[in-house]
Amino acid sequence: MSGGPVVTIDRRRVRSFMSSAQDRRKQREPVRVVVLLRATRAAPAAGTTGPTPVQRLARRSEESASLLEDLLGPCDEAALTTALALRGEASNPVHVTTVSASGVRDDAALIHSLARGADRALAVVDPALTVVDYHGVARVLAAAVKHAGFDLVLAGQTSLDEVQSVIGPAVAELLGIWHLSDMYQLRADPEVPTAVRGERRELDLVRTLRIPLPALVAVRCDERGPERDARRVVNAARGPGERSVEVLGLEDLGIAPQEIQHRDRFLGRTYPVRVQRNATMVRSARELVARLRDDRLI
Repeated sequence: MSGGPVVTIDRRRVRSFMSSAQDRRKQREPVRVVVLLRATRAAPAAGTTGPTPVQRLARRSEESASLLEDLLGPCDEAALTTALALRGEASNPVHVTTVSASGVRDDAALIHSLARGADRALAVVDPALTVVDYHGVARVLAAAVKHAGFDLVLAGQTSLDEVQSVIGPAVAELLGIWHLSDMYQLRADPEVPTAVRGERRELDLVRTLRIPLPALVAVRCDERGPERDARRVVNAARGPGERSVEVLGLEDLGIAPQEIQHRDRFLGRTYPVRVQRNATMVRSARELVARLRDDRLI
């Protein structure tokens, strides 16, 4: 489909990132963790009046068990919890930035992240983001991540409004970094300073995987649910020392609105695909590639 170039990972660029991460570790500079968030609630429509996100939070009952569920989906909440937990394990300081992108401004999710302990929150707001496909959202998020600076990017495996689990991998492709999906128990790697490791369930197996930084990791929903502390969120929203959310527009990221519009047409020629009913086993990767080319699948 039209709308985006093919992105490949530049290994020299990744090695440069890793060398930079090693230098920062030696100098005790913070490890920069960026968490991608998708708010589950929409802000008031344009031209209407309504309470601000802070007022909405303050008006909620402090005993409401569903308060945090109204702000973030369970996977995004798990990603935020994972980022904050890394602080207790990493030998270097960890600086956590949360990032969101939407067509209308609603800072509630980002305010929640600051109340939980995030150091910085960035909101990219532009009407062009109201109706956009996953590639457009990923492009904006990737630009925001670059703007913030990063070593590790965390995303929820899926969100309540995007159930295909493609945003995280798309952001990683646009950043030109490696990524892992469906991970849990993510932690600093005690053996490799510039890497993180975590676990992934695959049928009856649990694999422990290591990935060098810079990288993006999609965190699965915590089946037990993250710790919910509604009182802390409400009190932080009321407090006078509240840190503000930084707001960016597409122009601040060097993106024109037409660049992220829906891709709605195919480019190039189409070819018929020969399909056989019976599966065929191949003996090597080279034979598989040859077979796919013969069937015009690649």
